[in-house]
Amino acid sequence: MSFRFRQRGRFNRDSRRGLTLLELVVVLAILVALGGLLVPMLGNYLHRANIASCTVNIPELDKWIQAYVNLYSTYPDRMDNLCLAGGGLASYVQTGEGGEYGASFTAVELTADDAAALNGAGITTLCNIVEDAGGDWNPTFWPYGADRSTLPSMTPVAEGVEVGTLTPVGMRLMGLPGAATGATNYKYVIFGLNTPCTLFRNMAQEAPYHFADTEIEDPATFYMPFAAVFMVARPNAGDTAPVPLSSARYVGTIAFHDFGLSTAGMHTQEWWNRLKDERPDL
Repeated sequence: MSFRFRQRGRFNRDSRRGLTLLELVVVLAILVALGGLLVPMLGNYLHRANIASCTVNIPELDKWIQAYVNLYSTYPDRMDNLCLAGGGLASYVQTGEGGEYGASFTAVELTADDAAALNGAGITTLCNIVEDAGGDWNPTFWPYGADRSTLPSMTPVAEGVEVGTLTPVGMRLMGLPGAATGATNYKYVIFGLNTPCTLFRNMAQEAPYHFADTEIEDPATFYMPFAAVFMVARPNAGDTAPVPLSSARYVGTIAFHDFGLSTAGMHTQEWWNRLKDERPDL
């Protein structure tokens, strides 16, 4: 009996034996080697994930806006005006100026016809974004002031209000009519889609954002919500001057990028280019 007891006890002690120092050193060496291989790749994976997210968010916003129109017979209201109340585009909104293509949009005052077209589409009020106000101010998540407990100040859509308007570069990047004519017979305005917009109060729980792990797309430095573009004037029967629409027409959702505006297709291409850089065999 005693022999069996001793043997069983010895087997139990052997089964509970831990790793030796040499085994621990080998395991740590393997983990360090794996970390050295994987950590440099992490940035690319994160950036590709953000690109893929943006590629999905843009068509999703298109669907939400179309569903909103079908449900309420009007476009969403209370979008962000990318221009400051005192005039000019906010400094933290990326237009692409100085980049490879040039500015995608610029600040232009609404004409009476522009305002009437927007009002006819149900766009009657714009949220005012401000320069750094301290407190809870954030250029992406709350660009309206220092206190999130109060609603943003708003401006009625009317003649003389400055808003973002696409340049021929922006039209070309979005594949819109008018780019080849120098924007002389088409007019498009651009507004940010952020938390106060009625789209997110009535159709979706939260506003999506576009950013990546690069300094130029840091949501703490730059404006990184998505934006909606509306046509307010177009040519008629060969006219070169823009003819105002009775009701503004939604033409698409875009994201802000370091080179200006970026569509879902452009993000898909960016994702593919990064994948090819990582896998030259493709």
